[in-house]
Amino acid sequence: MVHFVNNEKANFEDRLYKIKPIIDKLRDNYRKYYDPPETLCIDESIIPFRGRVLFRQYIKNKRHRYGVKLFKLCLKPGYTYNFEIYCGRQPGKEKTIPKAVNFERSSAKKKLQRGEIFAKENENGITLMKWKDKRDVLLLSTKHSIETAIVRRKGDDFVKPKLVIDYNEAKCSVDLSDQMTAYSSPLPTFASFSYMSTNFVIMLQKLHAT
Repeated sequence: MVHFVNNEKANFEDRLYKIKPIIDKLRDNYRKYYDPPETLCIDESIIPFRGRVLFRQYIKNKRHRYGVKLFKLCLKPGYTYNFEIYCGRQPGKEKTIPKAVNFERSSAKKKLQRGEIFAKENENGITLMKWKDKRDVLLLSTKHSIETAIVRRKGDDFVKPKLVIDYNEAKCSVDLSDQMTAYSSPLPTFASFSYMSTNFVIMLQKLHAT
């Protein structure tokens, strides 16, 4: 049996203590060999898993309903720059209370017709935007304004906020990462080899391009 940690020195309050050294090593190497661009994307991802761990998730609307949740920081083209494994509530962890940014509640509740935009900027330069597509889309940005662009969809032209366009382009990095690291079997295995191989291929492509 392979052990990655000495049980006599392990932090048993950490639910990942058995594989903590290899997770830390992966994170360090992912950040060490690739310089992040301006555009980054953070999103959650699910590793299919039916084994017995306290932090296994059940998500009804996913293809694989049971799995381990990750929060990933991804770059184009699908490179996983950093990740955090969600372990649920853990004893001994400090609670973080976010600092409030005040916006009028009426801003988020404002009813719009499809294609309409409502935006407001506070004194700190944070823009709150609400855009009506098929459903309400709420966004926050420290970079964007109310700027729009014309996009073509099904032969028709539509006005779309530049913030939404940039978000969708950045979101593709997470979607591509998920596609490239997809693992179809939900059997009780827990491996990060797909992420390692994907990142390795991307680093090789970048190396040969320079």
